[in-house]
Formats: sequence, C-alpha cells, structure tokens
Amino acid sequence: MTKIKERLLAKLKELPESRCEELLDFAQFLLAKEYQKIGQTPSSEEDPILDYIGGVSHSSLAKNIDKELYGERD
Repeated sequence: MTKIKERLLAKLKELPESRCEELLDFAQFLLAKEYQKIGQTPSSEEDPILDYIGGVSHSSLAKNIDKELYGERD
C-alpha cells in the first residue's frame, strides 16, 4: 500500500460516519471520471445504480417529469 493510501485510511478512521458517506460518494465520482477517461464503464458492483438505468424511461413514472421538476415553461 502506498504512503498516500495509508495516510488516507488513517484520516478515514478519524471521520464521523456521516462524513464517510460523503467521502465514499466523492470516491465513486472520481472513479467514474477515471473509467470515462479510459472508455470503460464501471460494473454494477462498483456502481449499483447501473442496474437500474432506464428503469423508468418508458413508464408512466417518467411521464411529464420535466414539468414536475422544472415547472411550466412559457
């Protein structure tokens, strides 16, 4: 293990649980950028939301979603 990873793990142990979740989210963001750089996509184990992508794209749940999110446009 590299020195920087050892330092990161030491700091991780000091963080409260609520901040660990935030850090995990940031780490997943950074990994997604790395995958994008090399032209790959993460597995669903690394990013579970990938199993659900498209789950509502053709159902009534997605109907008028823009209107619900952004309101009426003139």
